[in-house]
Amino acid sequence: MAREKPEIWRCDHHYPIVVEKVGGGGRRARCLGCGVGGPERAGAEGAMLALREEARAGRRLGA
Repeated sequence: MAREKPEIWRCDHHYPIVVEKVGGGGRRARCLGCGVGGPERAGAEGAMLALREEARAGRRLGA
């Protein structure tokens, strides 16, 4: 079974996610499936939730 990277606008970001430190002490989550990074948040959990919420909001807007 071949596994291809999902199209960015169709990714739910349920692939492994990496949470990275950013300048200023915040965290940013990045999906390893499609490579998209989310907004900076104070903690790792907030960064992951923000990344997934952006995906849901994009689908609602027809992105």
